[in-house]
Amino acid sequence: MKNSLERIDPDAIATAENAGYETLQLHLQRYQYAARFLRKGYCADIACGTGYGSFLLASQFEKEIDGLAAIDIDPDSIERAKNRYKHPLIEFICADAVSF
Repeated sequence: MKNSLERIDPDAIATAENAGYETLQLHLQRYQYAARFLRKGYCADIACGTGYGSFLLASQFEKEIDGLAAIDIDPDSIERAKNRYKHPLIEFICADAVSF
């Protein structure tokens, strides 16, 4: 998978790749912002990409959430997420966000 502004794999960013690192930081800041609005119950990460943000939320807020549906349209990204970012609170789903 090739990194882009919309889809990024933290494991695939080369150390010298400044643009990729900066994009990852921007994505992580978005998850930190979204975390401020988490409430007890279930939540969804629509367009979760490779799943690192979903994993971040589930890991940091295990006691605050009951589960997290991580949804993306790209089957390769979902497969990567299932293998790399397993967490008991996360269900990775390959689907079009418009269907929700």
